[in-house]
Amino acid sequence: MNFKITHSFKGLFIAIILLVACHPLEASQSVKIIASNDLLIKYADQDTVKSENRTDSRKNIISVDFLIMFPALGYSRILPLTEKKGLVFYLSITPYFDGVIDLGGALTIGKNHHFFEPGGGYLLLAHNVYIKAGYRYQGKRGFVFRVAPGYSITENVPWFTTSFGYAF
Repeated sequence: MNFKITHSFKGLFIAIILLVACHPLEASQSVKIIASNDLLIKYADQDTVKSENRTDSRKNIISVDFLIMFPALGYSRILPLTEKKGLVFYLSITPYFDGVIDLGGALTIGKNHHFFEPGGGYLLLAHNVYIKAGYRYQGKRGFVFRVAPGYSITENVPWFTTSFGYAF
């Protein structure tokens, strides 16, 4: 089944990401929305910086992901297991490849903002299963950088992904 990407689909795409990313804010947070080239990014400013251990880290991440050179908009949620380990669940959507939706998860292992991140996922509409293992940097002010080589089990093809985001 082929989908043609239209401006109305881009609007729906943005609305879905914003709905997934919304969560109740504390009194010390304010919300800002930036609109640029049909891309909306929601982030929260905090008056105080949280401690650096894994259980108190910022747990929601909005990111721009690049599968080789094709951009996608993503949302991740970190569930801390211990001070050095956590589970990450993510959803990303791209208007390329007929509007593929990426659902996946990973284990984060590390400390002091640097994490090893093995994981995998499934590309809906493309019916593609993949595995990956990468590096995640998550700064104390919210900046997130992630890079990971991966391998498509279904297509028998290696690939590479890079992400830039904001954690709140």
